[in-house]
Amino acid sequence: MTTVDSRDHADALVDDPGSTYDLIVLHRDRIVFHDHAGSPKERLRMCTALLTGGGTYPMVDAGEINILVRSRPSAPPDLVLDAVAKLCRRWGVNIYASTTHKKPATPLLNGPAMLFSVITDYGPGAGRTIAEHFPSREARHAGLLQRVGTFFPGQEKQPGISPDTEQRLASLLGALLTPANIMLTESAWNEASGMYAPAGRLLQVL
Repeated sequence: MTTVDSRDHADALVDDPGSTYDLIVLHRDRIVFHDHAGSPKERLRMCTALLTGGGTYPMVDAGEINILVRSRPSAPPDLVLDAVAKLCRRWGVNIYASTTHKKPATPLLNGPAMLFSVITDYGPGAGRTIAEHFPSREARHAGLLQRVGTFFPGQEKQPGISPDTEQRLASLLGALLTPANIMLTESAWNEASGMYAPAGRLLQVL
């Protein structure tokens, strides 16, 4: 996962149809916009249109943003977005870009005995559900921390590992990705069927 904000440089990312490219805009530490795009280029267009059109953000100099974006036609979109984020910081607007990559499936014959999964349903009309699978609860906990951490860069304190803590992290992530719903599931390898099957209870995220 990659975060772009006014303090960090973006990694150059290759478009991946299995990825989700989120754009979050904060003004005075409040989330005022959150949506996701199909590619980094689309996310940059979304951000530019949002900041320069309709007078929604009158504190932002739309002309200066347009000049900046047009001056870098060949640059990777996330690097341009990074420059826009740095520029907007002077107006009290913080821009975050969270990119979640769908993890490749593990071959079943060599897979772990248990899978600990995070299911992200981006809500009605989004048409996108992302499933991330981890070989242990600790790995899933680390994955949740990484995703939540992109919204709070610089905070390194990590809570202890427990199912309850995972639920709190998933609940926080769901709130940050509103209207997304987050579910935590566990599956065990079934020798008879040759497939993973649900194991234990679904950890409901409220």
